[in-house]
Amino acid sequence: MKRLPPLPALHTFLVTAQHCNFTRAGQQLHITQGAVSRQIAALEQHLGYALFQREARGLSLTREGQDWLPRVQQVFALIEQGVHEVGGRRATLQLKAPTCVMRWLLPRLMEWQALRPDVPVELTTTVQHGVDFRREGFDA
Repeated sequence: MKRLPPLPALHTFLVTAQHCNFTRAGQQLHITQGAVSRQIAALEQHLGYALFQREARGLSLTREGQDWLPRVQQVFALIEQGVHEVGGRRATLQLKAPTCVMRWLLPRLMEWQALRPDVPVELTTTVQHGVDFRREGFDA
């Protein structure tokens, strides 16, 4: 099985395909036109076929580039969706602590919460002294 192409090269392909211009793609990616050109050339060499036709007034996608573009767009859309789903799934810090440590824990937890008000905390108390992290949804 052939190695997968590097993710930065795929991103460069996606941006370059949107602009059909190495210079504008470089501006959006904050790299030089030459760096964009080299990344695309390396990607084409890795794949074994051309993605762009170099023309006097810019670029156009080859048939392979046209076929490949929606697939790369789909991959990046899935990555973006995953980032939002996983990142938004659990923004709350969930703690479980035995009741015997509350006198020690609460002042420290309140101090930490003052420093990090952006992280909501849920505290569950128990008389047990253990947490099974594989079965229970606690962070600490």
